[in-house]
Amino acid sequence: MASLGDRQCALARRIAQGLAQAGFEVLNRVALNQILVRAHTDELTVAACEAVQVAGEAWFGATVW
Repeated sequence: MASLGDRQCALARRIAQGLAQAGFEVLNRVALNQILVRAHTDELTVAACEAVQVAGEAWFGATVW
C-alpha cells in the first residue's frame, strides 16, 4: 500500500508541475495526492475542469468561492 500512496503523490506533483507550466496557479504545497489550482478566472477554471472530465483521463472537482 505504501508504494501505491507514493505513486499517487508523485503523480499529483507531476500534474501540478504541468498545470503550473500551462499557466495555472498551484495554491497548495503538493504533499499528498491533492492539488488546488486556479486559472485566471473562475470561468476558465470550471472550463478546464470540465475539459479534463470529458477527456476521461482524470477527475477534477471544481469549486468557486
